[in-house]
Amino acid sequence: MLKYYFLSVTISIFMLSLSVTAQAPRRGAFAWHAILDFEESASKEELFDLLLAELFFSADFGFKAKDIQYSTAGIPEIGDQPLFMAQGEIIPTANFLDFAIIGGGFFKIQTPDGIKFTRNGNFRLNAQNLVVTEEGHALVPSLQIDRADVPLLTMDASGKTLQLVKDGMVRDLYDFELYLPSDVENGVLTENKDGFFLFADSSRTSSDYQIQSRSLELSTVKVERILARLSDLLFKIKQENPQGDYDFRFYMLDHLLKSQLQMGQTAQSIKRFSDLVKGVAPLMLFDQETANDINA
Repeated sequence: MLKYYFLSVTISIFMLSLSVTAQAPRRGAFAWHAILDFEESASKEELFDLLLAELFFSADFGFKAKDIQYSTAGIPEIGDQPLFMAQGEIIPTANFLDFAIIGGGFFKIQTPDGIKFTRNGNFRLNAQNLVVTEEGHALVPSLQIDRADVPLLTMDASGKTLQLVKDGMVRDLYDFELYLPSDVENGVLTENKDGFFLFADSSRTSSDYQIQSRSLELSTVKVERILARLSDLLFKIKQENPQGDYDFRFYMLDHLLKSQLQMGQTAQSIKRFSDLVKGVAPLMLFDQETANDINA
């Protein structure tokens, strides 16, 4: 029987991987859920869902976390926390359109819903040879590059100007513009939606920063910390309602933790883990209305 049990678990993980692959592109599924601000939570279940929302974007390159605290009495508290703006670790990549920000600032992105901001410099070319995000949103100011010229791109010594080295000549191609919330030090309202950030007011930064090509910045979200909080919270929820069925959530948390521990520090492995998280998190929500909307 034990052999068949392990075989069943193995098959379950394999089927989950297929399901995650199919769901991964639906990265905006969490967008409408009330995760933009961590308001006071009325229940541990609500906090569990909010932690899942933070986890949802945890592996996105350049993502900046908000902090979620427990009070000394063990009651969950969610305040309007400023972004955790520490510099994320920089990893090298083989993509000439990957850009990591070292220092302050965000890339400005044009989306159908208006201007948004991100530190995720994982760009590509669209059909018009415009530099766009993974989702197809254009970098602002716009940048257009011939596909044949992409391997000839480099950054100048200042780390602010993209250059093209072609036919023995170096030509300045594009000056990166980075932006910050106008009152970032005081934690002015900043929101995240679909992995992007919305600033109530922003200004172009003139601070000391550099853009590093063929590199990406890792998220500042402490994935293992959130997974530990989720496990602890789920144990408390089960204690309060021992008749509830939480086995699937416990299994998924354990699977995510093991996957995170085995994750390599390459762009490909991080993206795979991100896809896994985005496939699993909606299945673990307590808010059934949100879960139904995600799976619709």
